[in-house]
Amino acid sequence: MQTFDTIGEAREGIMEFRAEHFGGVPEIARKQFKELAASPSPVDQIVRLGEFVWANRDILDAEAWSLGAGLISFATINAWHGLLENDRGNAIVANLRKMLGEITRAPAEPEAQAQYVVTPPAATPLDAEPAAE
Repeated sequence: MQTFDTIGEAREGIMEFRAEHFGGVPEIARKQFKELAASPSPVDQIVRLGEFVWANRDILDAEAWSLGAGLISFATINAWHGLLENDRGNAIVANLRKMLGEITRAPAEPEAQAQYVVTPPAATPLDAEPAAE
């Protein structure tokens, strides 16, 4: 898990991820990742990208899990966006660390926040009629 001690370090971690590991983000998730990374609020950027990683952990890789765990850990320490409520932030971090193989046990997985879940576009059946204009 990456660790961050300041907002500047967390934002630098995001920029480094985009520069070095963005190719590992599936195409379907890239637009939302870029939008969240471009947030003018550093707090929103950190929390929302961490939540995005958690919500899409099944399609992201270990580099993203490491970034997400670090971002959520930093945000939880600072009590941002309700991450202390029901110990949500610590549970996310523990589960991402377990996925990374850093620890062997973690609490129950918190629900992903729906607004961050990437869903594939609906498939169009091959015999579907074209949409009327």
